[in-house]
Amino acid sequence: MIDAGGLAHRIWIKAFGAAPAAGWPTLVLLDGNASVPLASRLGEKEHAGPLLIVGIGYPEDDRQTIIRRRYRDLTSRASRDGIPTRDPQTSYETGGRDAFLAFLTDRVLPFVETLAPLGRTTLFGHSLAGHLAVNAVLTSRFPARSIVAADPSVWWNRHDLMRDAEAFRQTSLADHRGAVAHLRIMMAGRRLEREGLDADARRRIEMLRTGPGGADLAARLSGDPRLVVSLSVHPEQTHGSIVRPAIDEAIRLAGMPG
Repeated sequence: MIDAGGLAHRIWIKAFGAAPAAGWPTLVLLDGNASVPLASRLGEKEHAGPLLIVGIGYPEDDRQTIIRRRYRDLTSRASRDGIPTRDPQTSYETGGRDAFLAFLTDRVLPFVETLAPLGRTTLFGHSLAGHLAVNAVLTSRFPARSIVAADPSVWWNRHDLMRDAEAFRQTSLADHRGAVAHLRIMMAGRRLEREGLDADARRRIEMLRTGPGGADLAARLSGDPRLVVSLSVHPEQTHGSIVRPAIDEAIRLAGMPG
């Protein structure tokens, strides 16, 4: 456990293969409660190493508690009417993204470094965590060589990732402090409706999520010499099922030499 702002975060660390002389190729997984077990199974089945998996999640197991903590950690600040809840009166704390990125960079990675020397780093995030991962690319606030964003929530906070992308494009090469070898955006092609929504809630959530998506974000960023951007659309996958192939791809990218 590592404390951040008075709240504990759970850290998972799992190594595959023998320790390399140049430092461990490292895959950092957001939403560790869900992503680490899946990545561990995939790693044991398909990856001989060397690879170090570092997951960041929560000590709680209650789903609603995790949802509330995700909204706080992974997002820019949004108004209540900009959050896709079943009940418009439900309130979630948002706006902790910058502090959470600083926690990852300044607390988590140095802690892991005391246990194992780190080499190149890949960051994985899905949905809101994918939103945060892309923002980390555009603001150079996380030292990753590769980013895999699975169905990133481009719609969040009135599409603020599109504004981030435009601001990134307007910065000069000299002003940008780092470079990312690869930004891979993976999109699901099937959309499942949430169960149990009344007509008003369905209409409200649909309005929040209309507009530019992952393909638009990739197009906006393509051609910038500081990024290698790739987009893949998986017609058979849903927002939930895209996680498995995306983690598989993140493992592959993290384990690539160079």
